[in-house]
Amino acid sequence: MTLQLIDFVVETDGVDLEDFPPDVQDRINDELAELTGGDGGPGSDPDDPPQSIIVDAGGDGDYESIQTAISEKAESGDVIFVEPGEYDESVTVNVEDLTLEGPNAGIAGDSDERGAEANVSGYVAVDAEQVTIDGFAIEREASGSLTQKGVIQMGAVGDSASGSTIANNIITPNDTNSENPRLGGVAIESADNVTISDNVISPADGSADTIGITRYVSNIENLTVSSNMIETSVAISFGGGKRSYSASITDNEFDSVATGITVNEAGSLDITIADNVFNGGPFYVYSADNEATREFDFEGEKLDLQPILDDQGNTFNTTGNAVITEFEDINSSAIADDNAL
Repeated sequence: MTLQLIDFVVETDGVDLEDFPPDVQDRINDELAELTGGDGGPGSDPDDPPQSIIVDAGGDGDYESIQTAISEKAESGDVIFVEPGEYDESVTVNVEDLTLEGPNAGIAGDSDERGAEANVSGYVAVDAEQVTIDGFAIEREASGSLTQKGVIQMGAVGDSASGSTIANNIITPNDTNSENPRLGGVAIESADNVTISDNVISPADGSADTIGITRYVSNIENLTVSSNMIETSVAISFGGGKRSYSASITDNEFDSVATGITVNEAGSLDITIADNVFNGGPFYVYSADNEATREFDFEGEKLDLQPILDDQGNTFNTTGNAVITEFEDINSSAIADDNAL
């Protein structure tokens, strides 16, 4: 049985369907159709429907704070709709299978079709599995020592964020005071099967070095990074240690001022880098030896650069030619612009 907003309104005293603007009604009904459509299955029982919670900073929703809505109301399977406005708060999502849907959900971060934003000023920590963050503008200002290393932090020691999705957001790491260089847009600490798609990750003007997507502590399995625009100093950086990493990095555009993708020598690597556009440089893809990173002294697996350069549909917008350059003193190599070295 497919539920609609009216099914909840008729069961709630003092609430009328007209209390919800037409666009809000449409968004809620679309989400309910996805959650409750079909014959049987989770969420299709009208006696136990998922909740749709509305957050509006202006006071026209169930809550004015995203965090309060999560802490006081949200349960697994719920959807929190966040209206346009200013949300000066950090948010910790510790409810499994929770969706946070901003006003631009489903609209890519670089699209001209985006409307007014739900602007979150703080970090978003995803400490539960199967969480979706869709359609927000999130900016975090670095200050001092950071426990969470990213604007969006995926998991922590003991708290898995596996199976989660970060989509259609504008993510801004802000370190204009150089208090915490290499602040990440999305930092993955404990999460496999993560999808990061259709986001813009771009530092605030005047920021110190920032990283678009990075990992801390853990290995990464089945990471999907697709159709993002990343404009940080280093777009993506992971690998290292005697860990395993598998990732598909496709259809992105990297406008990085130093390095597009850095992959450090690791216990095992299964990495696809295809159909991306690399601008900036001088290094587009960097394969680093453990000797270069000074992490560990062991013989692991390194990223093979030749197919990335020749066979996987990547575009390198160079001032000269894209070539593989060897750094023999540190046993590392890079696809680089030979005119910029």
